[in-house]
Formats: sequence, C-alpha cells, structure tokens
Amino acid sequence: MVFSKSPSAFRVGFGVVTEIDEQGANKKAKVDFEQAGEKTLLLSFAKLRILDK
Repeated sequence: MVFSKSPSAFRVGFGVVTEIDEQGANKKAKVDFEQAGEKTLLLSFAKLRILDK
C-alpha cells in the first residue's frame, strides 16, 4: 500500500501499486487509489511513500 501526496494541498490518498513500467527514461506506476480510482503516475514526479509490502 502506498500513500501519495504532492507538495501542494492536493492529496490522492491510499492505494495499491498494480503495475510498474520501467521501460525508457520515464518510469511509471499504476496505482489503484481507494477514492480516486486507478491512476498512472510518473515516478520521477510522484511523491509516494510505501506503507506496507
């Protein structure tokens, strides 16, 4: 489970990483958030914190 937050007040909430794409320079992760649904995030910009493996 991960928690996503950005430097602004926007917070997506808790979610589970469902897929990681490591191809190319822009690594991406698909995260299924409890309230916001599935989102694809660029890992170079995403502020993710691992809560549980």
